[in-house]
Amino acid sequence: HIESWEMDIIFYLDLTMSTYARRLGMQRLAPVQINSIGHPITSGHDRSIIQYYISWAAAELPSLEEAQSHYTEELLLLPSDIVYQYYEPRVVAGEQVFPIDGQ
Repeated sequence: HIESWEMDIIFYLDLTMSTYARRLGMQRLAPVQINSIGHPITSGHDRSIIQYYISWAAAELPSLEEAQSHYTEELLLLPSDIVYQYYEPRVVAGEQVFPIDGQ
């Protein structure tokens, strides 16, 4: 049983794409529970259950107050000047792209 681990913090990468993860989040298995942007949307849980949502400042509205209004959790932001997600194009300039598989 997960609760027997007596964790201090649980960091959920996503609480909205899986009913299993969503139910885990609702059980309050740690004193501090954090949701993040596996799927960029609030968990919708009361702040007494999921306390924090960690997002990337560049992906949020410019005003923290306005961005916070879209979350039930307290919104914490990673700085916008760091690379949060790295994207490496699979197509090299000048190569042909095949529309069937995108390679």
